[in-house]
Amino acid sequence: MLAINIITIFILGLIVYQDFKYRAINCILFLILFVVFVLAGIKNLTSIIYLRMCTANLLYLFIQMSLLAGYYHVKGESIGSILKSYIGFGDIILLITVACAFSKINFIVFYLTGLIFSLLLWHLIKNYSSQYKNHVPLAGFLSLYLILIILSNFFITSFERLNDNFLIQLIYG
Repeated sequence: MLAINIITIFILGLIVYQDFKYRAINCILFLILFVVFVLAGIKNLTSIIYLRMCTANLLYLFIQMSLLAGYYHVKGESIGSILKSYIGFGDIILLITVACAFSKINFIVFYLTGLIFSLLLWHLIKNYSSQYKNHVPLAGFLSLYLILIILSNFFITSFERLNDNFLIQLIYG
C-alpha cells in the first residue's frame, strides 16, 4: 500500500503543478490515477463491493452536476459556457476519478470538505496573485487536499479511504 500511496502522491503533485502553472492538466495523469485507484480498490475489496461503491459515488456526483447544470440552465447558460466559465473539464474528470478512491461516506465528506478547503485556499491566494482572481484551480486544490489526506494516513492509521468505519466511530463514538 505504501508504493500505491507514493505513486498517488506523485501523480497528484503533477496535477497540482500543472493546474497552477498552466491551468490545464495532461489527460494521461487522470487515466494513470484512475488505474491506481481501481487497483487499490480491487486489492482491498471484492470487485462487486468496489463496483457498487464507485457506482454510488458516481451517482452522487452525477446528481450534483445535474443540479448545477440545471441551475445554470435556468439562469440562461449553456453547458458549453458552464464548462468554459465556471467549472473546467479537468475538474470534472478529477472528481470522477477520485470517486473511485473513496468509500461512500468518505467520498461525500471528501467532496464537501474539499470544496470548502479549495474555497478558503483560493481566497487566501487570490489576494497575493493576480493569476487566480477569476478562476479557481479546483483540480489542483482538490489534488493538494487529497495529498494531505494520504499523508495524514501515515499518522492516523485507523483511517482508510475505502472503509467508512473511522468516520462512523468518530460520529457515534
